[in-house]
Amino acid sequence: MAIRHFTRVLICILVLCALIASFFFFRFVLDPVRIGVILPVDTSLGNEINLFVRYYQGTGYKHGLRPVKFIIKNPPSDRDAVLEAYSLLDELGVSLIIGGVLSKDGSWLAEAAKESGIPTFGVTASSAALSGMDDNFFRLCPSNDAQAKAVALTYKKKNCEKLMLVTSESNAAYVEPYVAMLE
Repeated sequence: MAIRHFTRVLICILVLCALIASFFFFRFVLDPVRIGVILPVDTSLGNEINLFVRYYQGTGYKHGLRPVKFIIKNPPSDRDAVLEAYSLLDELGVSLIIGGVLSKDGSWLAEAAKESGIPTFGVTASSAALSGMDDNFFRLCPSNDAQAKAVALTYKKKNCEKLMLVTSESNAAYVEPYVAMLE
């Protein structure tokens, strides 16, 4: 009698474990990996990267058994809109965020990444001001200080004493550190 009771209890425990395991399997193994993408499309580069991400999403890529889902936000390139898009992606539970077409976008995303803890990868944000910070923001391209050093060296070799830069003030996060490196 005691053995029958023990067997029934053991079967109940095994069934319960199987139910819990199947819950975790469907919840965590088949749940998509969510990747947030913030690409202001008011720049030509933002448009191009946006098209690439949308194409890649259509391929049905999987990480192991888990599908990868890109959640794309296309705010205009202004601080409030970019930070609002970041906040929305955070609420949706993304694992990481890709964005920062311009260096100014990257500086805003670095602020948000430091606060949220979400790893954030800047696509082309190359401002030297983004270097060496502990903020969960990672660049996918080299810093513009290397570019400025190369330009300065090239013109120095040509004995050029003056250099005129034609830049855009709309991306001061890129321009100001670059100019400072040339001085």
